[in-house]
This record gives sequence, C-alpha cells and structure tokens, in this order.
Amino acid sequence: MDRPASSYSPAEGHPALSWSPGRAFRLRLVWWFAFLSFGCLASIWAIATPINGSPDEREHVVRAAAVAHGQLVARNGAYVNGTGALVLAPASLSALMVPSSCFFFRPDRTADCASPRNATTAVSPQVSGAGRYFPLYYGIVGLPTLMLQNVQVLYLMRLVSVLGNAILVASAVTSAAAWRRSPLLVTGLYAAVTPMILFLSGVVNPNSWEITAGLCLWTSSLALLFAEDRAEDSRLLARVGVAALVLVCMRSLSPLWLALTLLLVTSAAWRGRLAEVLRWRATSAWAAAVVIATLASVVWTDQVHVLEIGHLPAPAHLQLADRIETSVLRVPGLAQQMVGVFGWLDTNSPEVTYVLWAAGVGALVLLGMAGSARLPRAALVGAIVLTIVVPIAAEVPGANIYGFAWQGRYTLPLAVGVPILGALAAAVGGSLAPQAGIRLTASLAILLGLAHFFAFWWMLLRYQVGAGHSLNPLQGSWHPPGGSLLILVAYGVGLLSWGVLASIAWRLAGSGPQPPDELLSLGASADSRNPA
Repeated sequence: MDRPASSYSPAEGHPALSWSPGRAFRLRLVWWFAFLSFGCLASIWAIATPINGSPDEREHVVRAAAVAHGQLVARNGAYVNGTGALVLAPASLSALMVPSSCFFFRPDRTADCASPRNATTAVSPQVSGAGRYFPLYYGIVGLPTLMLQNVQVLYLMRLVSVLGNAILVASAVTSAAAWRRSPLLVTGLYAAVTPMILFLSGVVNPNSWEITAGLCLWTSSLALLFAEDRAEDSRLLARVGVAALVLVCMRSLSPLWLALTLLLVTSAAWRGRLAEVLRWRATSAWAAAVVIATLASVVWTDQVHVLEIGHLPAPAHLQLADRIETSVLRVPGLAQQMVGVFGWLDTNSPEVTYVLWAAGVGALVLLGMAGSARLPRAALVGAIVLTIVVPIAAEVPGANIYGFAWQGRYTLPLAVGVPILGALAAAVGGSLAPQAGIRLTASLAILLGLAHFFAFWWMLLRYQVGAGHSLNPLQGSWHPPGGSLLILVAYGVGLLSWGVLASIAWRLAGSGPQPPDELLSLGASADSRNPA
C-alpha cells in the first residue's frame, strides 16, 4: 500500500509514479530552448532601443556602476524632483546617455539627434534618481563597468539584464510544460509575456527582473499546488523559492507583490495539497530564506527612505472623490502600458496589438470564469480586482503632492497572474475539451506573435522616422546597430522560435503516464478531500 501523502517528501519521489528520464531530458531541452528563444527576443529589443530610450535608464546605469565599484549605500538628497542620491560612477557613462534627452516625450523626433559626448572615465559624484534602491540587481548588472566605460558597456549591461530575465522566463516555461493536466498553463504564460515585458527585459531596469520573477513565481507555484503527480515537486518548489527571492529584492513594492501573489495562489489551491506542501522540510527552508530576504528588503526600504518618491507637478488641490475619479479613468491607459507603451511612455503600440492582446487575455479570463473550479475562479476574480484597485489605492492618497505617477509596468508582477490563473481555471474547471484547448493555444500563438511583431515594428518607426511619418521600417535617419532589415528579420525568426517552443511545451504538457486514481480526483470540490 502507498504511504499517506502526509509522509511524502519531494526529494524521495512518489512511489506510484516514478520520474521518467526521457521526460526529464525533454524538459531540460524546453528550458534551454526557452532560454535561447526569450533571450534572443529580449536581446534584439536591447539592440533596437536607443541608449537611454527607456524610463530612467541613465539613473539605473549610474547606480549599477556605483554598486559594482563598491558603493552599496549612496548619499541621499533632494537631487531629482525632491528625491534620489549622489553616487560615485564613471562620468563617461552619464555623458553617453544625457544627449538622448533630445527625443524624450517627443515621438516626432528621431533618435539621431542624440550625439554621444566624450567625458573622463574617472569615478566622480553623479546624481541618480535610483540611488536609494536595493543593490542586488545593480551589483550584478553593473559588473561590465569594471572593465569598460564606453558605449559598448551600456549594451553589455543590457545583455546581463537579459540573461537574468531569460533564466527566469525559461524556468517559468518549463514549469508550465511540466504540468501534465493540460497545455493551457503554457497558453496563459504566453499571453502574460507582453511586448512591454520584452522591452523592459532589454534595458537596464530592475522592474524587468521583478516582472519575470513574478512570471516564474505564478507559473511554478500553480504547477506545484495543482500537480497531478509528484514527479516534478522538488524542481517546482526550488523554482518557487528562487523566484520569490529574486522578486522580493528588486524594488520597494516587491514584498507587496510577493504577498499578494502567494495569497491568491494559496487561496486557489486545494487544501489537502497545500497542507501537504507546507509540511515538507524543503518548504520550511525556502520559506525561511524568503522571510529573511523580505526583512532585508523592507528594512532597506525603511532605513534608506526609498519610498520618498519625487514630487511631480500636481494638477490642483483635488477633493478625494475627484482624485478617485481621475485615478479610475486612468485604468485603461495603465492597461495599455502593460501591453506596450515604449520609450519614455511616449510611444504607443499600434491599435492592432492592443486589440489582439485584449482578445487573447479576455478569452482566457472568460474560459476560466466559465469553468467549474470554484477556488481558482475566485482567485482569478481577486487577481483582476487587485490589478485595478492597488494602483488606485497607491496613488490617490498622495495625488495632490506627487501627482498621478503610477505606471502600468509597476503592476505587471501581479497582473501577469490574470491570464495564467484564467488558463489554469479553464483547465481545472473543464471549460475546454483537449482538442479545443490545442486549437485555442495554436490560434493565440499566431495572433500574439503578430501583435509582438507589430509592436516592435512600430517602435522602430518612432526612432527612425518619427511617429506617424512612415510605415517603412527601412527608411529614416537613425538605425539600430546592424541595420533595420537585419533586426527585423532576426526578430521574426525569434518570434518563430518562440512559437515553436510553445508547440513543444504544449505537446509535453499533459503527456506521459497518468497518475494514480486518487490523484486524478481533482474537481470543483477537491479542496475538501483528505490527502491521506
């Protein structure tokens, strides 16, 4: 007779369903394919985006250089709109990025107006709006500045950031592919990876690691808590732990996203399985590490005064009702930013990208709501509500002082859970027959691939010819390194490989030997079952 679930340890394997070496090899191939595919796409964004062509990239670059040179704690001051710090970094890095201000918030101007300036490579005090931020991301991304201080080092820093994002996304894809019940978890993950995530993954900004860690946390934790066999438990738990550690150390609000994600994931899970996972010794070890990292992040935020955000021009002294109304009316714009608003929030994606993405995510949400899985469906509603409410609650109290400063990308670590939860709820709730699920995932792969390509094309046009001046991406006075034709072809090939990866992951998900009968009794009322 099998041992009761309460005595199971993920390191031991499950007696009724042993791990297949062939399947393990295929999952490793999925990881490497996902790593190379996502890394290729993000690297192309890194090359195609002009230097300092993303929000506050100069601030993050000089902070990273300072941390890499040994300055973990900077000197705080009212340097950037009443906040920021003074950091010690090579003056040449700042000089290379300052000229890009000629095209900030001016989508009609091409990127060739920015002529790089020469400056000394000596370390000197530099103002940084990111000077107070937690140093983990910066210490890693800033390593290339120890060797170079020219324009090439800026691209190297971007590529180091791409590397971290590719590792996290590859782990998320592998976790989705390891879920044997349905390929829909892979579909939800693909719908969650918007053009905005690829754009941020290709520049120097800790927000990117925060988002991709969120992707990995959502996917791996749901695959773990809804596992139909125990074959991948130890690997899934490790991915959950690593993703949580990375997430919580990125930005000042990261502990909030971690808490809300874990709250929604555990509320969706079947109680017997959740209790089983919580009893593992490995779970306690990972939980202790995450708690320590969270405390370190929270203490840093408090002691370094990270939450002293800069003062932006406030529209007027608005009453509470007016502030709430203004914030609510900003919700559609924030949703657009989560899909793709590039540059310094001055370059929208084409309308077709927004329409295709809304259709894809909307389909997954509707299917999830139509399913019979009560707990996942409730968690999906909670994720949608929190994605809307948290930004409003964050910006309304201080709107008369700081303005309405929230950006859609800030919410992405939480918002990526919406399509992922929708897909899981649809799979668990039986909204689709297996063949219908395959057709849906194939259709979404094509439509979202086109949406990605259109968004990238539109971004190139903005910097080459100016927004609205031409639809020919080979024209213009500015071109990315390697030329626009090569970049577009490479991006098309990258998207094709991304789609092929989806096909491989879908075929692997749901395949393999079926788990024991007692592990297949997972329906709408499964949260009340006895795991023993």
